[in-house]
Amino acid sequence: MEPANHPTQSLFDLLNAITGLISQYFTAHPGVYDNVVGGVVVLILAALFPLVQKRVARNFRHFVGWLGSKRGFSKLALGAYRRELVNQYGTLVNIYLGKEEELTLRQVFVPLTLRASGTTELSENRSTGQILTDDQQKRLVLLGAPGSGKSTLLKALVAGVSRREWPQFKDLQPVLVSLREFGQAVDKKSLLDWLVEDELPRFGLRNSKPLLESLLAKGRVLLLLDGLDEVAGERLEIVNRAISLFLAKLDKTQVCRVLLTCREQNYDDLPDRDHYIREGFTEYRVAELREAEIREIVRRRQSSFTDKRKSMANYLEQVFRHGDILQLHRNPLLLTLSMGVYLHRPGEEVPHNLAQFYEQSIDNLLRRHNFREAVGSRSANRFKAECKFRLLRHFALQNLIAATEDNRDFETFSFQAVTVAARQLAEEGKVAFKPDQAHEVVKEIQLQAGLLNATRDNECFHFSHRSLNEYCAAAALNRQNEAGFKLISRQLGNPAWRQVIFFYAAIDDDNDNAVRLVETIQQRAIEESDSHLLALAGHCAAVMVQPRTLLRLELLGALTKALLAADLEIRPVLLKSLLALGNDRDEGIRRQLDYTMRQFVQSGKADELIREVGRLEPSVAIQFLGYLANSDSWTRKSAAALGLAQIGSQNKIPLLWKLLLDCRAVGQIEGRLYREVISQLLDLMAEPGGVERLNACKPSPPKVDNSIREEVIKVYPFLTKDNPITNFALLLTWSVEYGLAANIPNQTSCDTEDFDAWQSFLGMVLIRKNTKELKQWKRLPSDKNKWTGKVKTVVFGRLLFGTPLLLGFLLIAMTALMSTSSATNQFSAFLVVWSLIFVVGLFLSMFWLGWKYVLIRRKLFGTLDAFQEDFKRWLLPSDKPLVNGSTPRLMLYSIYRGLLRVFALGWAAILLLGLAAFMNPSSIRGSHDDFNGLAIALHNSTVITDIVHIIYIWIALVFIVFFLPCLNWFDRGKAWYLLKPNRYIHLYQIPGVERWLPLEEKE
Repeated sequence: MEPANHPTQSLFDLLNAITGLISQYFTAHPGVYDNVVGGVVVLILAALFPLVQKRVARNFRHFVGWLGSKRGFSKLALGAYRRELVNQYGTLVNIYLGKEEELTLRQVFVPLTLRASGTTELSENRSTGQILTDDQQKRLVLLGAPGSGKSTLLKALVAGVSRREWPQFKDLQPVLVSLREFGQAVDKKSLLDWLVEDELPRFGLRNSKPLLESLLAKGRVLLLLDGLDEVAGERLEIVNRAISLFLAKLDKTQVCRVLLTCREQNYDDLPDRDHYIREGFTEYRVAELREAEIREIVRRRQSSFTDKRKSMANYLEQVFRHGDILQLHRNPLLLTLSMGVYLHRPGEEVPHNLAQFYEQSIDNLLRRHNFREAVGSRSANRFKAECKFRLLRHFALQNLIAATEDNRDFETFSFQAVTVAARQLAEEGKVAFKPDQAHEVVKEIQLQAGLLNATRDNECFHFSHRSLNEYCAAAALNRQNEAGFKLISRQLGNPAWRQVIFFYAAIDDDNDNAVRLVETIQQRAIEESDSHLLALAGHCAAVMVQPRTLLRLELLGALTKALLAADLEIRPVLLKSLLALGNDRDEGIRRQLDYTMRQFVQSGKADELIREVGRLEPSVAIQFLGYLANSDSWTRKSAAALGLAQIGSQNKIPLLWKLLLDCRAVGQIEGRLYREVISQLLDLMAEPGGVERLNACKPSPPKVDNSIREEVIKVYPFLTKDNPITNFALLLTWSVEYGLAANIPNQTSCDTEDFDAWQSFLGMVLIRKNTKELKQWKRLPSDKNKWTGKVKTVVFGRLLFGTPLLLGFLLIAMTALMSTSSATNQFSAFLVVWSLIFVVGLFLSMFWLGWKYVLIRRKLFGTLDAFQEDFKRWLLPSDKPLVNGSTPRLMLYSIYRGLLRVFALGWAAILLLGLAAFMNPSSIRGSHDDFNGLAIALHNSTVITDIVHIIYIWIALVFIVFFLPCLNWFDRGKAWYLLKPNRYIHLYQIPGVERWLPLEEKE
């Protein structure tokens, strides 16, 4: 009986058989062998090229940076510098949503609204872009809460200015300074020396001191100073002096733009809070997100909700369900954390308090890869989330304590320090991994969870966000109970511990640690008559999970008493604490807050309160502002209007409408109040539901005569004779009457796609029209349905782009499949078309500037981005989610993206050479036995012909891929008409325009 074959031997025999069959096939078909080898070589080269290209490009940029220090080459060096800035700051790794996003003000987050702060004069509501580009105030201090988007805003500015996306800053060179990093070297170097020796060389600019001094003298520097709050202890005063000295020496006339960011709570604790005011800075606060901005940020993450099969509508419904939950989501970081928790955790529930945002988010990131990578394999996460979280808490606290003792900032640390902490916990038996696994645990936290990141020089590490570090330290203190309470009680006056104290108060536990902390701070504030400690107690009580109504009312009374008696310097600090404490569901607390604010107004300090009223939950703020609006004093009515500008909620529409009617009732339609109210109402009409909310308000005038109707129809002709004039139509009419038509682009203070469409609508409705234009405008509703033979330019663009590609691919396929000359000749028509495309493409590639000029003059110039977005929407519609991430549509779009990169890198020639070798290998194949076969083949005329054909195909494809999409035929909303239409017919092509038309006019 023969022994059974071993499984390994059977597998080996099978592989031998397969290899033999392949060898026999290649022996019988040598041409195919060459094809496969050529194809593999081309694929290997194509795979290696990006790696080589990246290294070569970086070395080249460094060379250009060195060259830029030579006279006459600065422009070249600055171009390379801006490209390096885009590479560094142009993308944002969003670990909370598990994706990488392009960092722009429009794509990543809605540009945050800036509010006047400190002694800055209240002004009409302006957007971030308007404030940043104001020539009257070139030095700004941007204050905000942790996670409010200060650093992200600066990085987006750097990337946007480097990409030339800010026309107002087209001549400026952005320089981003991490004050935390500078603070570590400030006692050795001036800011100028640190920039030219340590910072700018990272981006390719070497020996740049003369160049930087020249740019500063000409006012061509956008200096962004980030993170004043991250400078530790005694170094803070040194950094402040260094910045002042730098500006006094190199920007004497204040021609450069300078932005400084700092956490507001730390800025208020500066020993000399007016230091930067004296240096010519204007203070602004990064305001909480408005409701429209929250919806826009979430909407832009639609693909993430689709991929995870979660309901975006349900998420938004939970966010807006309660005022206190909504108030937490007004912070960009917390909103992002909330989306990450909702998308990646089982169930569909959003966090309900401050501690939950961080606790659940960190836990979610540590567990995110708890899946099996393949059948039979282990989980991508080898270690338990509980153990990793315990390590993060332990290390964050120990590092904070050590940094405090060493008088340094706690944010950066070494990888080795975390590893030592992990080994220490393992040796003490507090975690479920072995001491020799400490390095692997830390690496898993870094690579799988993304919670630890390396700095740019890879010498230090830091948490992915500073707040995560602070929360872990607070959570560790909370778990130590009495020892933790004593430790945090000793740091109440330390600014570096301020956010840790807030987090400690926000954690809910059975030991009432938060209550003990608040009571301790309050008692010490009373004993020491310390208003800053009293304000700290109010902020801590505001974030407590447990109601503790009596404690909050007691604190509210103490803050009220202190506020009414305080001097001008301390009042803002107490007022912020008072408003934070008043954001409570309890009606008793709300009544007490309302009473206090009225007392404050009656004492003549209304302006101070109005400047900060946006911190309140909208319903509380609107209730108080209604008190001012109902006053007989026009000064208070104006204050109410300015206060309402701080509120981002549609609930303020009735109050604004009342103010507008009051102004018209007494004939005050020329002042600042009237303009402010109309501008705010116009802003709100852009949001979904805004028109319906306005029309539901008390109508005015109650009775409309024919003369008023005629004036309304000139502006808003969409009402039939039987329909009453709506408040919305009256608002538009009064806007034209007031003269707002001349300034439409500046009316809105929020930058979303809804507002873009709204501005387009206003641009047609509010513009003044001559007699001929007015006749067409009035006929627009009836002309809408007339046949004009409309053809969407998007459809034509797709045909224009797709036809030559289809013909070209057919030609290649037929040439590869047909071996006889007669069969090939049948497709000579394809060759003719392809040659024509080649001639046109070659001509235009030689005269690109002329082509662009003609397109601009003929108003046909579009953008390559517009085509790419349309092509993506066509192939990958958002309403048809992908299954398992792989479909023919996705493959086609990936091929197109690959073509863009291939042609942009100039790698097309090699790729097409390989393709030609695959289709017609006999023309370039030499003898297998002759080493010089390739050299002999190069003298073959067939080779030269093939190379010429390859160049033909290459230039034709470049024309198709780059030149055709630059036509605006791919821009959505554009159309051609066979018959001349009403000149205003394209109003109906504005996205979402049906929201601003009467019900019967909806399509």
